[in-house]
Amino acid sequence: MRSPAFQFYARDFFMDENVRLMTNQQVGIYIKLLCFCWLEGSIPKNSSAIAKLCDETETAMAQLWPAISKCFEVSQLDDERLVNKRLDAERKKQQEFSDERKKAGKRGAKISWNHEIKTDSSAIAEPMAKNSSAFASASASSTSNTIKHTAAKAASYTPAFESFWKEYPRKSGKLAAFKSWVSKGCEVPLQTEAILKALTWQKRSKAHLMRDQEFIALPATWLNQGRWGDENPSETVYKEQNAAVEASFKKTRKLVADILGE
Repeated sequence: MRSPAFQFYARDFFMDENVRLMTNQQVGIYIKLLCFCWLEGSIPKNSSAIAKLCDETETAMAQLWPAISKCFEVSQLDDERLVNKRLDAERKKQQEFSDERKKAGKRGAKISWNHEIKTDSSAIAEPMAKNSSAFASASASSTSNTIKHTAAKAASYTPAFESFWKEYPRKSGKLAAFKSWVSKGCEVPLQTEAILKALTWQKRSKAHLMRDQEFIALPATWLNQGRWGDENPSETVYKEQNAAVEASFKKTRKLVADILGE
């Protein structure tokens, strides 16, 4: 079953030279064709069929298509169909992300299972010690089991989690943090990358300035709340600047069109 949605990177879209050279009508048709291509995997190569998909006459489509056609190429699976290279890449990335989450879920279930404290059956099988030496022996055995269990926990931390733990400024509740890490599917490479990137800017940001340990969220809390998804203030400023540039570009293009009488 195909995914019903795909990532639309506004900046990449508007900065693409092919899109810049399109009219607003061509841009609208291009987006519509991208949607068809995502849902069906490809679009027909036949110009008449494309015109029908876009609710345009064949004559109008013949004039609009040259600029749009640069964004599509013939499918390697069917030479009668067209595909969008970037869209195919996004589809592949999305599938890989989904597969990684499934694998991470299985790994997490296995790790959680291995962390369960197992009851020492020998303690039940043996009667209560009747002298101090027997008690001391049982106590030593219990302590030994606890040490081994603790060591097993430490050995189970994954490299990806350790990279997060190294960067996070508050070193409290490591096991709890690891359980949150696993449950949130953070073992997926793209997720790990996003988390480490967020920590980098959050530790520098005035709004997230991490000075006093008592005001820093526990790592498990930070993960459970998905704090890596917080908006980066510097990116917000960039978006506003980019929007201003785009508005200026549209205004200039309209002015040129008025002068040329288009």
